[in-house]
Amino acid sequence: MSTTDEASRLWDGEQMVGPHGPLNPEQALAVADRAAPLLLEASAGAGKTLVLVERFVRDVIEGDGEGQVLACDQILAITFTKKAAAELRERIRLRLAALASGDDPLAPRARAALAELDGAWISTIDSFCARLLRRHALLAGVDPSFSVVEDADLSALRDVAFRLATEQMLAGADRDQAIELLAAEGTDRVGKQVVATEIGRIYDRKRNAGEQFPHLPKLAKEDDPRGWVALLDAFLLSYGEQFAAAKRDAGGCDFADVVFAARNLLRNHEALADEYRERFQRVLIDEFQDTNGLQLDLFLALGVPSRFQVGDPLQSIYGFRFADLEIFRAVGEEHQKSGRRLNLTRNYRSDVEILETINAGFAEAHLITGIDWVPIEAPAGARAAAAEAPLVELLFTDTVAWKGQELTASEAEARLVASRIRRLLDEHQGDDQVGPGHVVVLLETRTQMGLYRDELRRLDIDAVADGSDQWWERQELTDLLCHLRLLANTKDDKQLLHSLRSPICSIGVETLVLLGAMRENREAGSLFEAFEQAC
Repeated sequence: MSTTDEASRLWDGEQMVGPHGPLNPEQALAVADRAAPLLLEASAGAGKTLVLVERFVRDVIEGDGEGQVLACDQILAITFTKKAAAELRERIRLRLAALASGDDPLAPRARAALAELDGAWISTIDSFCARLLRRHALLAGVDPSFSVVEDADLSALRDVAFRLATEQMLAGADRDQAIELLAAEGTDRVGKQVVATEIGRIYDRKRNAGEQFPHLPKLAKEDDPRGWVALLDAFLLSYGEQFAAAKRDAGGCDFADVVFAARNLLRNHEALADEYRERFQRVLIDEFQDTNGLQLDLFLALGVPSRFQVGDPLQSIYGFRFADLEIFRAVGEEHQKSGRRLNLTRNYRSDVEILETINAGFAEAHLITGIDWVPIEAPAGARAAAAEAPLVELLFTDTVAWKGQELTASEAEARLVASRIRRLLDEHQGDDQVGPGHVVVLLETRTQMGLYRDELRRLDIDAVADGSDQWWERQELTDLLCHLRLLANTKDDKQLLHSLRSPICSIGVETLVLLGAMRENREAGSLFEAFEQAC
């Protein structure tokens, strides 16, 4: 059977078929029973998105095994980012389109589902909550035209909230103690009050854990003799009130506000919650390892029994919006007891040698994390490829030996990696399939990206540091920004000179001197006017 034929079918005899061929036993098991709750722990490259797509498609075409075929809007699919939601929707669309074009008896249902797909609830958590709130704005007590303020834009509102909270504290009975606290903690390297950072972090952590109005625990006098915890609690309460007021004044809300409002709507209006429990026969949650306590509260308030959660605890490294890995562990243990926990371990992205190295190198290292290491397997029948050189190399540099030397240990490591890449490229000169664009360097943190980029460029290897703190220092971006600033203000001589010297204009120093002389001779009112006259 060809790949095209497979993509237009759900079954080949008694074997489940996906868009790229038969599902492996792990994938088939994760797709088969869709009516009951399930937690799926999926290793990287093991096909978790394939499982999500197949579960959705088979529910709207085959049903749940008892003849109940679902409509697309009876499935709620939650993803981590808007990009991931768009990709999931597109993959479902492609799968349905392939099935609709085939001669399978279920093709008419696939065509119907394809027509319904635009109305499907496939979104991020905050987008789902916003859609819910706008549908029931009056009941929720919100303005249906509310807007969600992005995290980056909340910084100014946070600063206003802390300033007003500080003024309130300094005007109260605890004024002297508040001054002592602010003075003791001081400011950070950018001049921001350390207390402001800590108050903001405590507030966000508690909110994302499900505490709508954060406060600190009340301690006995002997446990808090100087009253610092009580003072911080008063600061936290005032900050929360001022922050909420600042968001209201700005006509917006943050992501947590939206989830709280949706959770409370479902909790406080049982009839409405029952309506959505009847509507949503399935809930699919992607990247479940990145769920926080507030989001879990929302899923529990929704209360759909058939909840499918998929994730990989080994990829829970960012703590985005204070994600809590303990939630994945606790839900996993609960599902384990009822036999509703499965694993996807077969990796389809990496060579056998790489998988063997990862298993050997990281299994023991993860003992201290408390995360059970599930070995990553190669697909059935995969064999190590014959190669002239090893596919996996370990490069070492001695951290201690570089102390007091011209290079730091980090710089030495970057130089070692860059040198190895240079040799690899030299060994494959003339090969169109091997060039700088085929090499990726993955780092633990962004802070080192600029260092590695510079070392690669030192060896004449084109490199781009994607997302590093030095992104805006790239020459092409600084040149472009100078041009934009010049358009906004033609009297800015610094931006003009930078623009003229940049590769876009490539004007020499001698010409710039002549422009300066024209201005000094009062032939032009500004350097820009002198430039216009010279042209």
